[in-house]
Amino acid sequence: SGRGASVDDVSVSADGEASVLAKGGEPLKPSVVVLTQPVSQVLGASKFPVRGNFLNHTEDAVLTGLKKVQYSSRFAVAFFFDPSKVAWPYSWAARYFDKGDVRYVAHDTAKRGAKDEAMISVVVHSGVPLGMEFLEEEEPFTAAADRLLKDLQTKLPELPWSSPQGMKVQKWKYSQVYKGIGGSKLAPDWVWSSEASAPGYVELFRSEKSLGLLAGDALAPASNFEGCVYSAHKAAEALKSYFGSPDKGKHGSGGGYGSAGGSGVGDRAAEKRSDL
Repeated sequence: SGRGASVDDVSVSADGEASVLAKGGEPLKPSVVVLTQPVSQVLGASKFPVRGNFLNHTEDAVLTGLKKVQYSSRFAVAFFFDPSKVAWPYSWAARYFDKGDVRYVAHDTAKRGAKDEAMISVVVHSGVPLGMEFLEEEEPFTAAADRLLKDLQTKLPELPWSSPQGMKVQKWKYSQVYKGIGGSKLAPDWVWSSEASAPGYVELFRSEKSLGLLAGDALAPASNFEGCVYSAHKAAEALKSYFGSPDKGKHGSGGGYGSAGGSGVGDRAAEKRSDL
């Protein structure tokens, strides 16, 4: 249908056939499954886990490495202002801050180049320390919101933060990888190079009938755009190898935890994300 849907269940039958059940849909029988959710969700240790028996087919070394992945947390807030009452008073559309609870503010309407919208939208991100301090707070996240409002009124007093037309606070529990697979320390300034120790992906299951991979920046050298592209490239290499292999049931050389990776792709400019 071309419409996205959340995956509720991934299972592997006794004969190695994969089955994927998406919310509100019929079971699918794909030959390849590639998951890119936060590792905690894949392992079933979150509010929205991926269910199914697929982890019963994952090697113990891979599971051990995945359980050591850690994420930093933040809060994100969307503010909506009436353009007939509020005008954006700054020359910039997005700005980072080095200190305090508020670390990023964006005039989202201008950043997207949107026109004729009923409201001016502004997006605010907290720093990691605030996210960790209120990690267990439940909706509507009043304590975290109050702290952000206080810092916004100090940093950007020209906007009426306390009286928007609308406001939505979201806990960004898995905002960025803090420690990668095996508890590895990531390099925020990493850019594509010919060698990297991160695997880029791991195999969750493999048979002659199906292959399951986990990819994403938790398996990459860095939790930035370069790291995501690196992971995608390594996963694509694995798929190409799988479909070209006469013996699909055997584990490939590149999907095990701790395997080294290289690439023939040239350098790209990194989109750095600072773990503030």
